[in-house]
Order: sequence, then C-alpha cells, then structure tokens
Amino acid sequence: MLDKKTTKAKLLDCESKNVKFMVGELFALRHKKLQETGLSRGRVARDALTEEEEKLYVDIFSLTEEYHDFSRNILRGQLSNIEKGAKAVVNILRFVKEIPALIGSDLKTYGPFCSEDIATLPLENARVLIEQGVAVKVDSK
Repeated sequence: MLDKKTTKAKLLDCESKNVKFMVGELFALRHKKLQETGLSRGRVARDALTEEEEKLYVDIFSLTEEYHDFSRNILRGQLSNIEKGAKAVVNILRFVKEIPALIGSDLKTYGPFCSEDIATLPLENARVLIEQGVAVKVDSK
C-alpha cells in the first residue's frame, strides 16, 4: 500500500527482485549438482533432498543406469533396442542395509550396495530384497 515513488517502495521492490534472483540461483545450483551426481552414478543423502528433488534424482539415476546398460551391451557386441516409452519391468529400490553384489534374474550383476543407495532391479529380485528387509520400494512418480 506504499506509493511506488517513495524510497521505501523502491527499496522493497529492489529487495524483492534480489530475493527472487537468489532463490532462482539456489535452485539452479541444486539442480546442476543433482544432475551431475546422478549422471556420475554418485550418491546423494536422502535427507539433503526435498521430496520433489528425490523423485527427479530417481529418474536421473534410472536413465543413467539404462544408458550404461545400453553402452555395456554395445561393447559386448549385443544389439540393444531402446524404445521410447517402453520400460522393462523393474522396481526402484532404496537400500536400508549394506549388501554384496548379486546376479539379477536378467543375469546382470547389480551392486554391491551401501545403505541409502538407490538402484533399479528386476521385479523378481526387488521383491525378494524387500521381503528380506534389505531394501524398500521407491515410488518413481
């Protein structure tokens, strides 16, 4: 309710613009860090993320894993088809206990995993790990 010509109104307007700019920069930095960590297959502490950021991180991590599987298959001389929108039946898990590497039902090696690691595993393996209390399912959407 201030007159826009007053010094106080101009200062408040300038301060508002600065806050919006700083918040935008903060989100841009968090996004960049999250993206770089996901693409390098690194780990992010769950308590450092908002719920929305955690969902994005799971998606980035899943895409990274899919790309690494694709490139690994190509290097092995196997043809690999990736169809847009077609996803294998996998579950995204968050490990609550440390476990050694395991062979999945698709005969791929997964792990080893530390507590708080996130990974995509075939449905059968994910079910067993959840039943054993080693991991919990993460909702991707």
